[in-house]
Amino acid sequence: MEKEGKVTKVCCILNPISGKGRSAKAVYGPDSFIGTGTLIYPTQSFKDAMAEINPDIEFVIKETERRGHAVELAEEYANQGYAIIGAGGDGTLGEVVQGLIKCKYGLKNPCGFVSCGTQNFFSIACGIMEPKQVCELIKTSTTNPISVFSLTDGENGNLEDTLGSVQLHFGMPVRAVAGQDYGRTHIGGPAVWLKLFAINTVLNPNKNGNNVHCKITITTLDDKVVEVEGKFIWIIVNQLNPLDGTNTENSYISYCMADNFCGLPRFVKTIKDPMEFIGGVTRTMQDSHAFKSVTLEPLGYTKTSKNGKWICVLDGDNIEVDGTLKVVAKKNFIERFFVEREPKRDARFLPKRHGPMGPAQQEHHKRISGGEVLKIDSGAIRGKIIGCCFFLLIAIVIVILFSLGIIS
Repeated sequence: MEKEGKVTKVCCILNPISGKGRSAKAVYGPDSFIGTGTLIYPTQSFKDAMAEINPDIEFVIKETERRGHAVELAEEYANQGYAIIGAGGDGTLGEVVQGLIKCKYGLKNPCGFVSCGTQNFFSIACGIMEPKQVCELIKTSTTNPISVFSLTDGENGNLEDTLGSVQLHFGMPVRAVAGQDYGRTHIGGPAVWLKLFAINTVLNPNKNGNNVHCKITITTLDDKVVEVEGKFIWIIVNQLNPLDGTNTENSYISYCMADNFCGLPRFVKTIKDPMEFIGGVTRTMQDSHAFKSVTLEPLGYTKTSKNGKWICVLDGDNIEVDGTLKVVAKKNFIERFFVEREPKRDARFLPKRHGPMGPAQQEHHKRISGGEVLKIDSGAIRGKIIGCCFFLLIAIVIVILFSLGIIS
């Protein structure tokens, strides 16, 4: 929708190290590009696009210096009447939203995003836009509402109505993000190490720590209560349609038990950029529900391993959760400069979707799609050969790097 009040001031909050430095190039230039993982394309820088399209708008760039700094900057400049544009990955987007909530204008100030982190899951779901497109929306003050979810944990925790604006993950993604963080300072980079840590987890999904043992209680949109308990290799909370990955006004929880997840050959297909689950989770998860609220209660080794603390991925970063976590959906909560995803425009960032991983996923897709039955894809012989060769090659590289003292 188009707002009556035009934007007169814009503050770009830049995480200069996001995407191993690609964020700074995306904002300042030269050699700007957008993308996800190792899949990137050249583009005009945000600074140049602002000068070209919005020369009369006051424009400032503020760089973050530490985790949480984007929250402070967003609040400070929103209080001064600036429209806030975050530049970085999913974590930067989450911090910008937290800052807007704290400002005196609340969420009346529209926000936007220049997608230039490592994976950029949220922006792919909504449609990764060229910086020039963001600038055009700023010029016309055109925004669309997006939904979010809030998180509250136990009395010894740090989450109290904390907003999640991208995705919440448990299980295997926790290991993957640990790998991404490791890759920020080691040869190969974040995108490569994220996948290596994820692959190591999938090779032994029933090992304690590679999955999360918990009880999930879901209150659906029609007030039904669904309970499921067990060891989950992957739990996702987001606002994406489980069937095709498009952004919606509803919040969904999707999950897969460790015993129902795929082997390495099929998983290699799943994590190829852009990652498959961004195009919908019915082929990788065993069930999904749109919800009003969800509680996740740690059980077994998950509850006792760290004195009741357990780890989740919130908007791209690993954080600690104390005890039972409550998640509440908040519809159409934020006004953001973005346009809905268009398959023709965004084809280069939309993943190839393969057949369901197994019977549980096949049944999930059938239910959500209204009866479509897809052939199960376990990776096939060719996939098994490629997967084994890939893993063997990575193992050799890691051994060499350790022997040379390059990694430790």
